Amino acid sequence: MKISKEAVIVTTLLLVIVPTAFGLAVTPPSLFFGIDPSSQDVQAGGSATFTVNIYPQGDWKTGTVTLSLVDPPQGVTAIFDPEKMENIEIDGAAAKMTVKVGADVPQGKVTLTVEGTGTALPQAGQQGADLESKSDVTVAVAAVEELVVEEVTFPIVVVVVLFVVFCVEETMLSVMSDLLSRSTLCPVCGNAIPLPSTVSVTFP
Repeated sequence: MKISKEAVIVTTLLLVIVPTAFGLAVTPPSLFFGIDPSSQDVQAGGSATFTVNIYPQGDWKTGTVTLSLVDPPQGVTAIFDPEKMENIEIDGAAAKMTVKVGADVPQGKVTLTVEGTGTALPQAGQQGADLESKSDVTVAVAAVEELVVEEVTFPIVVVVVLFVVFCVEETMLSVMSDLLSRSTLCPVCGNAIPLPSTVSVTFP
């Protein structure tokens, strides 16, 4: 179930205002965050992008939160933008998380744990509180799609071979025609005798 930012803010304000009005102890600042979406499909060698939403809790004035990935499996990494968020107020903050999956990561579902740590100052100006919260996200790794190369069919091969043979024959006929136009046959030995283009010889 996705929790809206407005609902979190109203709940946090009630936790601060109501106890104060009745002289009760104020809830110290704490941290809660959610990841959207909660799961994604990603191909091995690819990446997926998530949004990490920071929801301050309790008597929160301002805080600093650093995000990290807890014990990720081999071949899986995460980049947070920003990794460290400062001066977070009661309305919260958000960061982009890019999960990269190596090409050798086996297919299947992988559960990643995102951790947020830091400190926060309360509205009452008391001593700051240490923050720590964790949230899980699921990545379904799919195998890399192989490129299928279609085999050349036999009729295409035949057409290519016939075209090459035709070109060779045309070239040979052109050469022989040019050779015969520049020579004449000897009546004794039968060999071609090259002649200048301006001389013609006739035999009785």
